[in-house]
Amino acid sequence: LPLRVKGPRAAQERRRRCPSTAVDAPGGQPSRAARPEAVTGAAQRQPHPPSIDGATGATAGATGSTTRSPTMADPPVLCARHAFGLKGDVSSPIHYGDEATTIYPCGHSIILYNSEAKDQELIPGLPQTKGITALALAPSRKWLCVAEKGLETAQIGVYDVIHRKKKRVVQYQDLQSDTIVHMAFSHDGKYLLTQGSGPEWTLVLWAFDKKTVKPVGSTRTSDGSRSRVRMATFSPRDHGIIAASGDNGILRFLRVQEHQFRAIPFNLKRDPQDYLCHSFVGNRDALVLAGENGDLLYFESFEFRALLSGPPGSKTEATSSLVAFSRGFVAGGCEGSLRVFEKSDDPRAHYECQRVFSVNDSTLMDLTVSPSEETLLIASSDLALTTFNLANSDVANADDAKCFESLATSYHAKGVLALDTCARKPLIATVGSDHLLKVWDYRRKVCEVSRRFREPPTGVALHPSGLYVLVVFPSQAKLLALLENEASDVHEVEALGTSHVSFARGGHFFALVNNSVVTVYDTFSCEKRYSLRAASRVATVCWQKGDRRLATVGRDGSCATWDLSTEQRDQEAEGAPKAPFYDGAASVDLKRVFCACEDDSIREFGQKAVGQTAVTEFSPLLSIKTSESVGSLVLDERVLFTGSLSTERPGFIYAHKLTGDDWATREPLKFPGHSTNVTCIKLSYDRSQLFSGGSDGSIYVYDCSDVDQKGRTYVRSKTRDDDYTEEILVRRDELTSGVKEKADLANKVDELVLNNEYQLRLKDMQFKEELLQHQEKYSAELEIDGQKYDALNAKKKKMEDAYEQQIKELEDQHRAEFRDLELQYDSKINSEVARYQGLVAARDQENRSWDQANLELTDSHTAEKKELQEAFDIKVEEEKRLQEQVRVETAELRTQFREEKVLVEEDADNEVDDEKASYESKLVTEKRLTQKLRDENGLSKKKFAQLTKDVEDQKEEMSALRDREFDLRESIKNLEKDVQGHKKEIRERDETIADKEKRIFDLKKKNQELEKFKFVLDYKIKELKRQIEPRESEIADLRRQVEEMDLELEQYHKSNAALDLMIGELRLKLDGMSKELSQQKSLIKAGEAYTRKFRRDLAMCAAGVEDQNDLKAGVKELYQRYVLDEDKRKDSEESSAGFDLQAEYARQREHLERNVAQLKRKVQKDETMYKTDKKRMANEGKLLTETMAKLKAVHAEDLQRREDLAVRAEEQASDPRLAEIVAGLGERAQMLEELMGEAGLLHPPPLPQ
Repeated sequence: LPLRVKGPRAAQERRRRCPSTAVDAPGGQPSRAARPEAVTGAAQRQPHPPSIDGATGATAGATGSTTRSPTMADPPVLCARHAFGLKGDVSSPIHYGDEATTIYPCGHSIILYNSEAKDQELIPGLPQTKGITALALAPSRKWLCVAEKGLETAQIGVYDVIHRKKKRVVQYQDLQSDTIVHMAFSHDGKYLLTQGSGPEWTLVLWAFDKKTVKPVGSTRTSDGSRSRVRMATFSPRDHGIIAASGDNGILRFLRVQEHQFRAIPFNLKRDPQDYLCHSFVGNRDALVLAGENGDLLYFESFEFRALLSGPPGSKTEATSSLVAFSRGFVAGGCEGSLRVFEKSDDPRAHYECQRVFSVNDSTLMDLTVSPSEETLLIASSDLALTTFNLANSDVANADDAKCFESLATSYHAKGVLALDTCARKPLIATVGSDHLLKVWDYRRKVCEVSRRFREPPTGVALHPSGLYVLVVFPSQAKLLALLENEASDVHEVEALGTSHVSFARGGHFFALVNNSVVTVYDTFSCEKRYSLRAASRVATVCWQKGDRRLATVGRDGSCATWDLSTEQRDQEAEGAPKAPFYDGAASVDLKRVFCACEDDSIREFGQKAVGQTAVTEFSPLLSIKTSESVGSLVLDERVLFTGSLSTERPGFIYAHKLTGDDWATREPLKFPGHSTNVTCIKLSYDRSQLFSGGSDGSIYVYDCSDVDQKGRTYVRSKTRDDDYTEEILVRRDELTSGVKEKADLANKVDELVLNNEYQLRLKDMQFKEELLQHQEKYSAELEIDGQKYDALNAKKKKMEDAYEQQIKELEDQHRAEFRDLELQYDSKINSEVARYQGLVAARDQENRSWDQANLELTDSHTAEKKELQEAFDIKVEEEKRLQEQVRVETAELRTQFREEKVLVEEDADNEVDDEKASYESKLVTEKRLTQKLRDENGLSKKKFAQLTKDVEDQKEEMSALRDREFDLRESIKNLEKDVQGHKKEIRERDETIADKEKRIFDLKKKNQELEKFKFVLDYKIKELKRQIEPRESEIADLRRQVEEMDLELEQYHKSNAALDLMIGELRLKLDGMSKELSQQKSLIKAGEAYTRKFRRDLAMCAAGVEDQNDLKAGVKELYQRYVLDEDKRKDSEESSAGFDLQAEYARQREHLERNVAQLKRKVQKDETMYKTDKKRMANEGKLLTETMAKLKAVHAEDLQRREDLAVRAEEQASDPRLAEIVAGLGERAQMLEELMGEAGLLHPPPLPQ
């Protein structure tokens, strides 16, 4: 691969070494190493990171002055500055804080990402928890609630997003679960809803305000741990309505009244399935529910209305996420599709799918809409954050991948396995379980290079220059060159079972660890230089400053140093007690080596004096017991950083200060980061930043502080951007093509500049002339308008004085009229009170008369009921006769329709063929004309674009002048409106007084009428409710019986069809046997005839027994006829038949006997089942007949009651509520008739014989 270095300072930079390099190679000459920047006394301060009150030490005090102050406190040595990744197992993980701020979880922190400034602010999780499980953002976008898995009970942290402060931590002791699976705020932000996990699945309602967050109610939403509840949300219109959904058909509608949960009944006749998500949509109580089989169920007013589907021909896909916006809602699929639904103009269609987009092949976990509803944020299962322009979704191309943009950069979808950094560039390289290599720029906070491999990578090392990266696989190691946008192969090294890789500090060597063998290769030729064989399996390798020696940490608990020039072991030591090592870190001079041990301890190796002499040896110094397992180490000058291996708790970075004699007994500083164990950590070459990778796929970047000999900390100076090299590797052909393209573009730019300058001069001259004309014209008009304005202003002042005088006179008149009306209405009210008392007495008298009339109506109703029942039976018989007549007529019409249909189809085919031929000729002509018009249209468009641009420029100037004219006219109109407003106000006051008088009279009249019928209607409503409830339950029971009978009837049809098939098969077999039997009989007859013929010929031969010659001739003839000729005939028959007839006959007979016996058993079993079913159906028919008689009686009673109420409603037509009740009873009676008709109870079928 032809590669070359490109950059403005290429020659100087190639002669420079990395900051930590002392010599070029073993035995080489020393070179000048770049020294780290010295800390001066100037007060150089870096910006502080956001701090959260009450958080751990990772969020406060990591920055400050760079001067070493003796009175400085002891702050933590790490501060999380940036994080790459997304925590995918969180419910509702993404939210918009505002148009530019996105909130999402990463590791054990919450990220506030500003898309405009491209920076982050981190909110760490609670220290004594097991990880973040759910997020919820208040509608005001000020309060953020973070649910975390607790040690015993789940905890909720409440944060102020605007001021970046933690307000409080709350928990519900009766939750009986350590996890909250979902949280949601009400539309007004006054209530918070939390759904706990199994086995109790407790739904808790919290009252939320600025001062307190307290639980006010709870209920259970599931009956067991197998039926998982996925989410619970508030209605956007009413916080008293809640919907919860989950697996195994869980769907609950709840109403909150006085902090008590009450179930809302609803009817959903569908097979239960797992519901993945739901969302309230629109301004009404409408809900969209997503099932695992791809159904989108639409509910309105707690009733199932319709199934929402995609466009015709689209693939059915399960919906994993839903989000609502003003025009409709967006559905994210389990296979990466994005469907946009909008409100349909047809009220029966509810919502229609307008567009379908394809994001990727992964599941879309969550969706959220920005406050302006212009942008949609998508979180997918491959831990990617993508934005979509929702405002332009109706015009976007569904097949265009440019519709979607990455929010910040791409992340690892699975855990990070290894990590490395370099000296000359701000880069880190990582490999993950998702087979990806990623190279990150931690200054610009982007992923520069990403490459996917077929094999899973196990390790990575970045060259100190930042131009090469070495990736290790189970079977080989690849050296890749980092180009501008890709990583290209340079060399491959065969290395089976490599577990660790690292570059030398100078970058000229790299070491591969294969079990107990450490092989050192030349970086640029990939040739083997040194081979070191240890006594046990090697875990890690540490290089000495100068790259002459290196140290190895063994899996068996040993540590050794090696000299590369001799390829021999210098020193070796073993820890006691002996235990395997995970990882190791050493100082630059290899005098101190720290190892992470499997027994939850850290062991130090170094030089130790032997006895009282000055001789030292390499031996274990001490062992430090840690609170949890340590899996990775990195050593600073006076600080040891370790990463935890705990899988049940979040991963922490521990900092052990190595200052003082008692450093081993001091508690290390603890800093949160990843949601699971830390897999790798690394320090930058300038020791100012620490990088860590976790098994959750996240990468954290920490700022480091330095520690002096007295234990004081100060912020280290970072490498400036100018000190980093700008060199990159490019292909030679790309470089030459770029130079050529640059020259062509420069020529084009020069031509365009000359042309544009000439056009601008012409336009300037033209616009100046027009501007002078317009100025003269509008200055004259402005003078005229000024004179008019002065005249109108004087007229306005005169009118204002006149209207003020009129208003004072009207106010005096209104006060006098108001006093008179008050006295008049007081006397009227007293008279109405006396009239009301008289009406109460009259009402009591009418109630007594109504009770007497009610008894008489009851007796007459019983008599009329019997007459109606007899008339109804006669009508039923007549209806049966009419139905039979309709069936006959229907059969005749169907026959006639089929004949006419055949004739019409033949005529239509002929007409279609004729029309097709004529339109094809027209299509050819139209295509030629269209092509010609396209050419002419292209020329016209170019001319039109130039003219349009000129017109728009002139219009802009004219619009400015028009705006000034418009302002003057508006001021005149406003003055005219003020005059009209005063007149209108006078008229409205007069009308208001008249309306109030009329309203008082109407309200008093309505009050009297309503009190008159209140008692009667309340009694009637209660009585009707008691009568309706038992009938509804009877109708439901009858429906279930009808459905059961339908299922049994289907089973009978299936069994009859199976028996018909068996009978057909037996008949075919019987026909075959009869044919074979006739063949056998014919064969027997032929054999008997053959025997008789042989006997006859034998008798004729025996007649010549006395003559030997005659006897010999007769025997020869018999032999010829019955032996030789018979053998030929048998051979021909065997060749044609090919089997033994007797054996075949016996086999067929045995087969038929078995079939006959089996059929006899089946017939006996079917007879038994038929008798049982016949008896059961007779009992059911009897029960249905009795039920039908009861329903007929109830139906007749309802008809009579409906007629009585109708008559009574006519008598009391002034009461609208009574009329509504009568109409409702009529509808219920009609519904009962329809249900009886559907169940076949009005016209029951005859009982089986």
